[in-house]
Amino acid sequence: MNAVVTLSIRKAGSLVLFALLIAAGVHGAPPAQAQKKNPRLKVVKAFTSANSPGAVATATATCPKTTRRDLGPWRAISAGFDLGGVVPGFSNNGPPLPPSGSAVVYESRKVGQRSWRVSAQDLSGSFTLKVSLYCQNGVPKTNHAGTTVSTPGSSQLGPSAVAKCRSGRTVSGGFSTPPPFTPAGTANLVIASMPSGQKAWKAQVLSSQASSLTSYVYCAKRGRVRVVHSFAGEPSSRVTQDGTEAFGNTAGKPCPAKGRFLPGGGGFSEEGLTTTQYLIPVGSHQQGSGTGWHTDGLKVGSGVPVALRAHLVCG
Repeated sequence: MNAVVTLSIRKAGSLVLFALLIAAGVHGAPPAQAQKKNPRLKVVKAFTSANSPGAVATATATCPKTTRRDLGPWRAISAGFDLGGVVPGFSNNGPPLPPSGSAVVYESRKVGQRSWRVSAQDLSGSFTLKVSLYCQNGVPKTNHAGTTVSTPGSSQLGPSAVAKCRSGRTVSGGFSTPPPFTPAGTANLVIASMPSGQKAWKAQVLSSQASSLTSYVYCAKRGRVRVVHSFAGEPSSRVTQDGTEAFGNTAGKPCPAKGRFLPGGGGFSEEGLTTTQYLIPVGSHQQGSGTGWHTDGLKVGSGVPVALRAHLVCG
């Protein structure tokens, strides 16, 4: 029998409860303009929204076609996402502003050589989705591989799917599951999407219904790859109380501000979670000019401390 998990989201001093098999809500970040510090790098934004339960919001960001004769065409290297309106906002003179809705990201993957697509599904109210695509000149095309696993019809941690490079080394990676909102609740919350060594990418779900999970890895010929991980013991990364946010950053171990692929792909993972105590992915995106990665998440359940970690491919 599928276990029911209750997600509590604070709303103007009260609690709004969503009884779902796996509930999700995520947090947005303010828009940013294209980076101009390095002419080889460009950030492209895409936005969309949804405002009814079950509605799907899909945003695709695309690198420009413009080429530089000395560097070649723009290519999609990696991407990040943020959802807005799903956690309490800040107020200068009063209680936190209530969230406008709840949603779950179920897809983040590269499309061709110039685009990246992210999809999220509405659980309640309204939300906005922002995709940040990191484009670069002077790099080769990537090849890709994907691995799909079946997920069980019972509540459990996992399974994981690991996609491995057939040639070259990891540049970035992504994940997808079928749209998770069903009449019986929400299935397959993605709890990890991260590099695995120099030649693979791992995705993991918190399962509740029979479905599937796919992990994607994007690879190219490159030198040695270094994977940077945030420190799980930093105070802001570990939270215990329901409805609080955890943050993970690799800023303490930045990648060099150079390299063939910059920024590399980044991701997130959780430590200490259970089927009723876990973190909902809130956002996952670049920090700095490709030298760091930031991720944040929303705690479900009180009592068990769960840590959030950020990961980044360097080189």
